[in-house]
Amino acid sequence: MNTKVDSTGSRPGSSAGSRRLRGSSELLRAEGVASTALPVEGATRAPLIEPLINDEYTGGPPNKRVLAHLQKKREEGKKIAGIYCGYAPAELILAMGIVPATLCAFSNKTIEAAETILPANLCPLIKSSFGFIITDTCPFYGISDAVIGETTCDGKKKMFELIMDRKPTFIMDLPQLPDEEEALANWTVMIRKLQKFLEATFKVHATDGEIEAAIKDANRENTMMRKVFEFAALQPPVVGWQEMYDLTYLSNGSTGKEMELLLNEAVRKLEERKIAGYVYGPNGAPRVMVTGCPVGGDAEKVFNIIEEAGGVIVALDSCSGFKPFMTDFEEDTKDPGRTVSQDTLFLHDAEYATPYRDDPSHRQVQARRRH
Repeated sequence: MNTKVDSTGSRPGSSAGSRRLRGSSELLRAEGVASTALPVEGATRAPLIEPLINDEYTGGPPNKRVLAHLQKKREEGKKIAGIYCGYAPAELILAMGIVPATLCAFSNKTIEAAETILPANLCPLIKSSFGFIITDTCPFYGISDAVIGETTCDGKKKMFELIMDRKPTFIMDLPQLPDEEEALANWTVMIRKLQKFLEATFKVHATDGEIEAAIKDANRENTMMRKVFEFAALQPPVVGWQEMYDLTYLSNGSTGKEMELLLNEAVRKLEERKIAGYVYGPNGAPRVMVTGCPVGGDAEKVFNIIEEAGGVIVALDSCSGFKPFMTDFEEDTKDPGRTVSQDTLFLHDAEYATPYRDDPSHRQVQARRRH
C-alpha cells in the first residue's frame, strides 16, 4: 500500500492532516513512491514525519500560536504595537522593548460590515482590515496598545483616518517615488518621528547601541530563515509552503534570539528528511512562486487550487513571506536608525527576495528589470 504523509505527520483524511488544506494537497512522501489521495481501509499507517513546529497549535492556523506568544509577552509587561505592513521597522520596535503584532486583514467575513462605511469598490484587503476593527473581532488589534500605519495606498489612508481616535496611532508617510534622491532622507526622518512617537506613548527609549544590537539579531535570524528556504529551492523540495509560513509568521513578533532554537531545530529536521529521501509534492510538479498578496486567511484558497492541480509552491514573494528575510542590514554603521530606514524602504524592491537569487535565469530577469 502506498501512502502519503502530510506536514503534520498525519495521513490525508485524518483530522490533523486535513484541517489546514482542504484537499490534503500539502504532502511529504518518500521519494520514488507513488501516492494515493486518501487512505484505504486496512492500510498500514504511514511513517510519521515530525513537523518543523511541533506544539499544541500544529495543524491549525498559525495566528493562534502567534496570539499565544503575544499574550505571554503582555503578561511579562511588554507593550504591543499593531502593524499592517513590512514597511513598519520591526527592528526599531523590538529595540525599544515593544512587540510588533501583525493585524488582521485576511478574511472576507468582515467586508460586509466595512461596506456600511467604506465604498464597496475599495480594495478587499482594506475593507477586511477595517471590518475587523469596527466589529471588534481582531484579537491582535484588541491586544495592541498602539497602531503603526503607512501610506501604501489611498484606501489605507482613508481607513487610518477613520480609526485614529480608537488607539494611539502613528501614520508613516511612505515616499511614493523611492528611487528619487530625497526619498531615503525623507523616510529616515519618518523613522525618527516614529521613534519619538513610541518614546512618548510608552515612555521607553532605545539607544543607537540597542538598535544596532537589534539589527545584528535580525541578521542572524535572516540567515537561519534562509537556510530553511534553501530546502524549498531543492529539486524536488523537502518542505512545503505552510511549514515555511508557520515560521515566518511567528518570527514577525519575535526576536532572532527567541527564534534561534526553533530555526536550528527546523534545519536539523529538514536535513533528516533530505537524508531519508522524503520530498514535497508529486514527481515533476510545476514549481510555483506566489506573489501579489499577503499570505494567510482566505488568500490560502489560491494555494489550495495550485497544489490540488498538481503544482508545488516553493516561494512566497510577499512581506508576510520570504521578503523580510532575504536581505541583511549593514552592520556597525554610524547611524543604525538610517540603516533601518534604508532596509525597510527598499524591502519591496529587493532583488534578493527569492531563494533562487543565485540562479542564472533569475539574474537575467533582474538585469532586464533594471534595464
